[in-house]
Amino acid sequence: MKTILGDNIHLDHRTYQERCNHEADVIVTATVLGFSATRIHLEQPFSFDIETKDPETTLLFERMDNPQFDHDLTMLEGKPADQEKWKKAKQEYIEHLEEMQSFLVVVEAMTQVLNKNHLHSPLIKDAQSPQWDIGERITGRAGGAMVTGPARVKPPADPGGITRGKQEMYQPGGYYGRGAYTGMIDDPVYHNTLVQPTKRIVVPHENRWHKEGGFGQREHGLISPPKNPEMNLSPDPSKGMGPLSSDEESRLRHKGVVGYVHGMSWAIRESIKCGPWCTPYEMAVGKDTTKMASCFPCTTYMYAANYPPSSIHLGRGESWHPLPDTGEAPDYIKIAKALNTRWHLDCYHYLKYGVSLLQTSVNTMDVGHKAAFNRLQKHPRLQNTPQNLAIGGNLFLDALTVHEADWKRIWRTLLPKPEDKHGVASPANACCEKGCGAVYRAGGTTVGTRWHECTFCGKRYCAAHGYLLRRSSHMSRTRICRECGQVTRLIG
Repeated sequence: MKTILGDNIHLDHRTYQERCNHEADVIVTATVLGFSATRIHLEQPFSFDIETKDPETTLLFERMDNPQFDHDLTMLEGKPADQEKWKKAKQEYIEHLEEMQSFLVVVEAMTQVLNKNHLHSPLIKDAQSPQWDIGERITGRAGGAMVTGPARVKPPADPGGITRGKQEMYQPGGYYGRGAYTGMIDDPVYHNTLVQPTKRIVVPHENRWHKEGGFGQREHGLISPPKNPEMNLSPDPSKGMGPLSSDEESRLRHKGVVGYVHGMSWAIRESIKCGPWCTPYEMAVGKDTTKMASCFPCTTYMYAANYPPSSIHLGRGESWHPLPDTGEAPDYIKIAKALNTRWHLDCYHYLKYGVSLLQTSVNTMDVGHKAAFNRLQKHPRLQNTPQNLAIGGNLFLDALTVHEADWKRIWRTLLPKPEDKHGVASPANACCEKGCGAVYRAGGTTVGTRWHECTFCGKRYCAAHGYLLRRSSHMSRTRICRECGQVTRLIG
C-alpha cells in the first residue's frame, strides 16, 4: 500500500489513513505558505476570509453575551423559545466562536512562519467574506491582483446575463446542494452568457496517487460525507450529482480518480473565449451554500489565469480539479491546456517554496507531521525537471482527495497538541486554557472574537473560553478569572 508520497504501508487501515492525512496536511500547508509568500514578494494585498453570518444570527450572537438574553428568549425566530432551543442556540454560538478563534490562530501561525523567514507578514490578513444573499456572486477580477478583495467586486452589466442569473437563482439548472457554485460570465459587448454548475469528472490515474486494496472510498476522490457516503450519487440535485455514468464507471475500473471542476473554472474558460472585457463569476445556489469566497484550490487557478477572486477562504476544496483538456471542443481544449500549464507551474513553485519556508518550523511539528514533511522535502517530484514542472500541481491535487478543511490541515501541521510539543513554551499572549493554542492579535476583531483579560493577574482567555467563564455580575459582560478570581476586561 502506497501513501500520497509513495510510503509503502503494510499495516492496518488506521495507520495507513493517518499517514495519508499527515502527508495531505503538509502538502496543503506548504502550498498555502508558498502562495502567501508569493503575494508578499509581489506586494499584492490578500486576505483569508471567514464566513459571516446572516444579519439575524449576527444580531443574536451579539446579544447572546448579554445577560438580558436569559430573559429575552423570544429573540429566537420571533417566537417564545423553550429551554432546549436556548441551549441549542448557545451551543451554536460557542461553536461559532471556537471556529472563528481557531481560524485566527491559524492565520497567526502562518504569520509566525513567514516572520521566521524574514517576510513582511503584516501583508497576510484575516477578514470576513462578503455577506451572502440570494443572487450574490464571487468575482474573478481581470488583472485585479494589485487591489484588495473588496475592490475586485464588479457587478454584472449585461442585462441578458443578469436575467439568466435570476433564473438560476430561483430555478437551478443543475446541482444545488452543499457547496453548489454555478459559473457565469458578464459580457457587455457581445452579450454571451453562461450557466455552468460544478461538474464531476473522472480523470486517468497516470501521475496521480490512487488508493488501492479497498482502503478509503470505493471511488477514489468521490465526495462521501461519513453520515451519508452515497449522497453525491443521489439523483436529487439538491443532494447529489446523480449516479456515475457508464463512462465514469469504466474509467474508475482503470484506477481513475474522481475530481470536481468548479463553476468559476468554467466561467474563466468562457470569459477568455468570449473576449478580454468579460468577467467570470461564481454564484452560490440553493440554501446550503452561503460562503461568498473562493476555495483555496480555485484561488490558485484564478491567480494563474489572472482573474484573482474577490474573497478567499481556507475551508474545503474536496477533490477540486482544473479544467479538462481532452474531450472538449478544440478551442476549449487550447484554452484549458494554456491555463493548466501555467497553473501546474505555479503550484510546483508554491509547494517547493513552501517546503523551504516550513524548514524553520519543523522542530515544532508532531512526530507524524515531521515524518511526512521529511518525506515531502526529499520527494523526487520537487526536483526541477521539465517532467515535474508539467505535472507540478498533481501532489496538491492528490492531497485534496483526502477531504478536510484547509485551515484544519494547517492547524495540525503548525500547531501540534500540547503533549506533542516536547516542552515548547506557549507564547505569552496565548489563551491560558490548557490545550487551546489560540494567540491574541490586537485589532481587527469582529463579532464574537474579543478576548477577556484579567485585570489582576493578566491571564488572557480567547473569545470561546472567555464566554464560558462565570459572570462578574448579573448585568455585566465581564467575567471572573479562573486563575485568581478577579474581574476580567474585554480586549481587542
